Amino acid sequence: MPVNAYTLLQLSDFIRRVLALNFPDPVWVKAEAARISRSRGHLYLSLLQQDETGPEPVAQADAVIWHSTLRQLQRRLGPALDAIMQDGMELLLQVRVVFHERYGLKLHIEDIDETYTLGKWEIQRQKTIDELRRLGLLDKNGALPLPPVLQRIAVISSPTAAGWQDFKEQLTRNNFGYRFGLRLFPAAMQGPQTATEVMEQLDKIRKTSARYDCIVLIRGGGARLDLAAFDHPDLNRALADAPLPVFTGIGHETDLSVADLVAHKSLKTPTAVAEFLIAHNFAFEQALAETGQLLDMLASRRLETERLKLQSLQQQLRLQSKAALDRQVRLLDYIRRELPSLASLHLKAAGRQLDLLENITGLLSLDSTLARGFTVTTKGGKPVVKASGLKAGDEIVTRFKDGAIDSTVR
Repeated sequence: MPVNAYTLLQLSDFIRRVLALNFPDPVWVKAEAARISRSRGHLYLSLLQQDETGPEPVAQADAVIWHSTLRQLQRRLGPALDAIMQDGMELLLQVRVVFHERYGLKLHIEDIDETYTLGKWEIQRQKTIDELRRLGLLDKNGALPLPPVLQRIAVISSPTAAGWQDFKEQLTRNNFGYRFGLRLFPAAMQGPQTATEVMEQLDKIRKTSARYDCIVLIRGGGARLDLAAFDHPDLNRALADAPLPVFTGIGHETDLSVADLVAHKSLKTPTAVAEFLIAHNFAFEQALAETGQLLDMLASRRLETERLKLQSLQQQLRLQSKAALDRQVRLLDYIRRELPSLASLHLKAAGRQLDLLENITGLLSLDSTLARGFTVTTKGGKPVVKASGLKAGDEIVTRFKDGAIDSTVR
């Protein structure tokens, strides 16, 4: 056995003293959080440094935030602490390097620089916005036409969120008596499961989209980093591709998430979303009422125009009837005056016509014909009109003005 061999305890104690000598004070470390869990008031996690060329980390260490430190951070950071301490978040931590002979190396977290995480988050947020714009998805949902009435509403929210209760109450107590059909699709509104659960509910809505007029995504207020889940690239692609207009009210007064930019309309709070829906429906009702008033006015104008036309036609008819009657009276007066003279003229004309016919009849008589030098030949008492009607030996009589002679045809 080599004389310079260490026992495990000796080696561990040596490592502890070396680390204590070289790291007497806390140091700042950049790392990615993973496998976060809580136990007995303490927060445990792993810190990773990812390999840019592969899936495996190039460095890893266990870390802990003890209960007393955790309470101090909660008082200082408030809800932002929960938003920061999520798997996959890149953190800037002040840690004390501690090595224990039995439990090995552990980093005791004493402080967190939340501004570093916010900066990283903002860089990733801008990358997501640029990618959505490049794919033509940033304005896709906003281009969907809004139905004239928004009444059947698919709501994605946490069933225990105050924002969901505020939203329902605002719609129920509207001053116009509007009724809304609400269907809640429950999902986490903060924490590592938010993006996944919201996307699952969007998929469910897509399959039954004909039942709804719009999608409402709402949550209560919170810290700026609470919005991190709503900057998730996959979540926002799903929102952009939603078949219905999406309205967001995720409860932050000053900062917009990427989901707010992708949505058809972004509002500050769930209550503001409810007020928008009520106002939208009221605008439709007003437009409908104005259209009704316009139709009434146009109908009244048309009726008045037609009444005036009818009145004018009645007046014209009275005038024309009187004129026609006057013409007929004048005609009858004329006929009554002129009838005797017209009858006399007609009788004279008829007498002249009879005289003419008598003269013509006289001219066509047999005596008149013979007097003009014509003769009439008969055979057996019948007139002979053709020479071919006679043959040799026929006895004929030829009559003249002053007498008649008998002849025999040879």
